[in-house]
Amino acid sequence: MLPNFTRKQLTDEIYIPAGIPAIRLQMACVMIRIQVAMLFFVSIGTGCMPKAYLNTPNDVYKQQGTIYLADGKGKKGAITIAFETGQAAGGFIELAEDGQTEKISLKDIRGYRIDSSYYALKELDIDFSGAKHFLFVKQLTRSDSRIQFYELYQSKKNVNGEDMYSYFISLPGQGPYETWNISGKNLVPGFDLKMSRIVNDCPDLANKILEKRKGYFLGAYTRSDIKKVRVFKNIIDEYNACTAKTKSQP
Repeated sequence: MLPNFTRKQLTDEIYIPAGIPAIRLQMACVMIRIQVAMLFFVSIGTGCMPKAYLNTPNDVYKQQGTIYLADGKGKKGAITIAFETGQAAGGFIELAEDGQTEKISLKDIRGYRIDSSYYALKELDIDFSGAKHFLFVKQLTRSDSRIQFYELYQSKKNVNGEDMYSYFISLPGQGPYETWNISGKNLVPGFDLKMSRIVNDCPDLANKILEKRKGYFLGAYTRSDIKKVRVFKNIIDEYNACTAKTKSQP
């Protein structure tokens, strides 16, 4: 039978029902309070504190890496970027090290590296409207490539429910932040003519593009990301090999 607590409250004073030894009840109450306190601190330490993550190149939280500055220097620490979430983005990213957090302006940044992946800061036309956005993109080509190839991954889905990927190139002679969207008017329609002009200092490669050979051509309505990546990697790899060979000749 449960003890009757009617009109009694268990606050700082311990009410002892008849027949229950006081010491046992006091010990039980103490143990309950200890368990409640432990659960409270565990919830603060685990449930309420978000773990470090890299969701997309523009949604990063306290991931260890290196930020590369416009003056060529690098800074190591825990990187936080909130451009995709929009929370306190403000045109800067955060770098935490030794308990100190530094806000670094985009105008002072070239990119950042986490593990083996490098993410470059670029000016992008994502939706072909002409509006430019400064965002980080994953560099898919090596650092000394004549043509650089970049991937932008966004956490939102397209109309078909697929992950959203966009691809961009930077050409020799362009500014440090300038890019072309590979699905934009600079390259399509007329990919064969436009791309062949870009690599016309390598005639064999330019002819492959003009002849629309398999692996070197994209139609105006090519949707496959896999095909886009394959075609540009073929062209860029061959262009790098051609220009390197030309430089080595006396």
